[in-house]
Amino acid sequence: MATAVDPDHVSDYILEADRELPKEEQTVWKIKNLSSREAIGATAGSTLETHRLAVLVALQGWDNFLDKDGKVIIYPDDATKAMKYMSLPQIVELGNHAMAECVMSEEERGKSTAG
Repeated sequence: MATAVDPDHVSDYILEADRELPKEEQTVWKIKNLSSREAIGATAGSTLETHRLAVLVALQGWDNFLDKDGKVIIYPDDATKAMKYMSLPQIVELGNHAMAECVMSEEERGKSTAG
């Protein structure tokens, strides 16, 4: 049975580079599920544009994101403003994660082709 995507659900995501750090040193990214409509809209341009658009829609905040001096950066409640603090690899990984969350699971794909 296929299951619906909950477009209001926000989950925590830890970048791969942070996963080996102690929990208190990890940045926690708050990522909203993309609806299929939002995901399709994000895929209108180049690959980098897809990541940027996915992050603009999906990023809802962060915890423990530090500047180069070790000071906490407060999320500005606007992903466009927030992205100025983010590196391209961070945007790409978060965009990949956001897009992957709105794709059916392997189990669901297998059932959709079973006859």
